[in-house]
Amino acid sequence: MTQDPMSFYPDDDVHDVFLALVRNDYDAAPVRERGSESCVGLVSKVELTGADTGTLDDGYITEIDEHRLLPVTASFEETLDRLRSRRFCLVGSEDDIRGIVTRFDLNSMVVYFHLYTKFARFEIGLRNLIRDYDIDWEDALIDGGVPWREVSKREGMYS
Repeated sequence: MTQDPMSFYPDDDVHDVFLALVRNDYDAAPVRERGSESCVGLVSKVELTGADTGTLDDGYITEIDEHRLLPVTASFEETLDRLRSRRFCLVGSEDDIRGIVTRFDLNSMVVYFHLYTKFARFEIGLRNLIRDYDIDWEDALIDGGVPWREVSKREGMYS
């Protein structure tokens, strides 16, 4: 997550905002009121593409819908679920945006370690299940319709 994201004001020039978003590699940023600092919406780099003159107040501020907001306490799975349908999510509440998480943020060592741990737990569980269940593979193959000769041949090949 990009913490404490750069924010802009409604009277900022669209060209300057676009350049700042590109320079900082942001997809979007919050727009706040001057003085009160309360969030009035967000500005997206995509929506500013091609805009040369004017301010953000000229129709470039997008309201923040609740589906784009991700609670600070959101789990990894909830974050993944939200990012399946959106390029980025705002972390926090409408009044207190603490960061932005993008699909690109998923390419990090923290995510790799998280997924590696999940796969390792799955593998250990599967191995324990196979060991503890103690299947007689010969009987299982014969019950499945494999002829005895084929079972005997496989036993010789794989023993």
